[in-house]
Amino acid sequence: MNISCWVGNLILQSPFVLASGIAGNEYSLLLRALRSGASAVVTKTIFKDERNGYPPPIYYESPNYSINAVGLPGKGVDRFLEHIRRAKTLEKPVIVSVGGTSIEEYGSVAAAVAKSGADGVEINLSCPHVEGTGTEFGSDPELIRRVVEEVKSAVGDKPVFAKLTPNTHSIEGLGLAAVEAGADGLSAVNTLRGMVFDSVLEEPVLSNVYGGVSGRALHPVAVYCVYALRKALPHTPIFGVGGVYEVSDALDFFLAGADAVQVGTSISQRGYGVFEELKKDLVDYLERKGYASFEEFVRKKRRWF
Repeated sequence: MNISCWVGNLILQSPFVLASGIAGNEYSLLLRALRSGASAVVTKTIFKDERNGYPPPIYYESPNYSINAVGLPGKGVDRFLEHIRRAKTLEKPVIVSVGGTSIEEYGSVAAAVAKSGADGVEINLSCPHVEGTGTEFGSDPELIRRVVEEVKSAVGDKPVFAKLTPNTHSIEGLGLAAVEAGADGLSAVNTLRGMVFDSVLEEPVLSNVYGGVSGRALHPVAVYCVYALRKALPHTPIFGVGGVYEVSDALDFFLAGADAVQVGTSISQRGYGVFEELKKDLVDYLERKGYASFEEFVRKKRRWF
């Protein structure tokens, strides 16, 4: 069964990709995901300079959701370039998530990672818990346009994906702004802003007080966002992101219009073996339904739009 797919001009062996997050902050973890069956990886968001992030506690998990406020820590782009080159040794696509506290920083980081061999760039326009970046850029269509234009001019012919926030009244407007400015595709979505308290300590569970909600609670929101974007942008490549644990979760995204999905939070519960399990379960589903390939399923599902 052929389950390969195209997302823009990237060819993937399967529609299951590692999402940007703590599992992508160094080459050893990126390689582990690729060797475990991920068809591509998206790195942790990289900035120009080193960032320390927030002090612990930075992560809390329940059966129905996870919430984190890591603070986008990282080595800085100059120290991360070697990690990109090493991750490329398996010859699968490496997409680098880039961040910035200014439009110019987004562009300079994108230029550096493109030169180092990244196969694509994902622009973090959507982190909900760090001041001066993420959602503060990604909630304003005009700022989205300016950031995307800056990044596109910096990376040449490398594909650029804009990662969008669900913390908005019109994700279609954000997606349209990104595509009109030259984005080759979209990732939908980043985490929802939220908070949780420890009732024993009577304190927030996170040092930053609030953070980003991912996992199962995010899933139906993310599926709707993909659906809304697909209706508004019928020909734009879209990664679905949010709460993919089982193949049924991935099918939600595919039926809503996603070309592929990114997997993140479920690794903490199912391990890196989740990628091979998802691939096997997708093949079983397609065979049971009588499809000859994932591509045939994709063509038929477009009837919703």
